[in-house]
Amino acid sequence: MEKIDALICKFNDKLTTHPELATMWINYLTLKKEKYFEIEKRAEYAIECMNDISDISLQTIMIIYSINDII
Repeated sequence: MEKIDALICKFNDKLTTHPELATMWINYLTLKKEKYFEIEKRAEYAIECMNDISDISLQTIMIIYSINDII
């Protein structure tokens, strides 16, 4: 995240000369950063669940993925 934060700071420095491009990049990087944190939380939750729940088959994973992709 340090690299993304550094890039956001650099784009903030360009807001006066390139407001549209800088704003677009700042928003894009911010969204990606938020998405990363969401994925990190889901991964931590999955690890916690693995302590109490048995494994599932690859076929079940594929079905869950397919249903999730439809919704």
